[in-house]
Amino acid sequence: MIIQLLEEPTYLYFDQMVMKVYQLPIMCTTQLPAVEVYNVRHPQGTMSMREREVDLWFQDAHYNTIGDLLKYINKRNERMFKYYVEKFGISPAYFLDQEADADNVVITTIVTHFDSYHFECDGRIDYEIIEKTIPVFSYADIKEDDRFGAEVLVKMHNSIIKNQVIKPSIYKNVYTVKMGDLFAKATIKTIDIGRVPGYHLHFLSHHDRIIFDYYHIRYSDFAYVIPDTKLSNGIPVGPEKDIRRLINYINMTYCVCEGSKFSVNDNIIICNKHKLEITQTRSGKWYIKGDALLAFGLDSMEVIRKAASDLFGKKRMNGVFPECDSKEDLLRLVEVLRKYR
Repeated sequence: MIIQLLEEPTYLYFDQMVMKVYQLPIMCTTQLPAVEVYNVRHPQGTMSMREREVDLWFQDAHYNTIGDLLKYINKRNERMFKYYVEKFGISPAYFLDQEADADNVVITTIVTHFDSYHFECDGRIDYEIIEKTIPVFSYADIKEDDRFGAEVLVKMHNSIIKNQVIKPSIYKNVYTVKMGDLFAKATIKTIDIGRVPGYHLHFLSHHDRIIFDYYHIRYSDFAYVIPDTKLSNGIPVGPEKDIRRLINYINMTYCVCEGSKFSVNDNIIICNKHKLEITQTRSGKWYIKGDALLAFGLDSMEVIRKAASDLFGKKRMNGVFPECDSKEDLLRLVEVLRKYR
């Protein structure tokens, strides 16, 4: 098979403080020294942020206002977004949009699968981003005294790309899938399931359920997204467009940094980005409050009851979630459930 290389799409970003336009690759991470930079010329060399009518030149084109320049940049970014979707069949990890506010200060908006984030030129960065409590920015090393500009944007860009679970490679119809420290290659491949061939996400060197097992993704979680698919040996099979929708669903729902995250802090358990609470009954028994099925990626409470029976023997355990004699026993059961799929 001849592997076809593809042109790389990019976003443009205008940094008002230094009057430069930066070109960011949408497919991969980058470093600021490697980013293509273009000067925006102004007759006086510098300009006030409140200056309305300006005389800007960018790549031999003239713009009367910053708003006019941003309209051009935004339209180009929209074309790059569409180009990415057409070439790879899935959505980019984020979209970049800019506009000038009433005071002529440029506001940059980063639209991810999870939310929209707004940043003022040379403005302070939200505390949640600095503390890395927003998953998509978890790999961005941003300090409290940092101001928003090209350097900070590149850090955010890199973090968003690193957190994208499934992203296109330079090869046509080949995707890179990140699961913890593991990088896997996958493609959308046909499979015979009857008269009409279906498509599925096929891994080149791993079993095809690996991503569903690692991120604890259940068919019931995404069945509404791809109603024309069915399971074949536990793998979703259906029209090619539905498999691409499935990839978008995974990228919209999961971050690489959260894939196998597990922690116990006092009476709070975080498992696969879901929060559970360790609770004690009036009679002194211990159980978990919260959606344990979703957190552990299990299909029914019967699976949890069987795990408890295998661990503690066939004794009576009350409660929807099996009530344990001690907190230590409960944590032992939790540890089993993490590996019980």
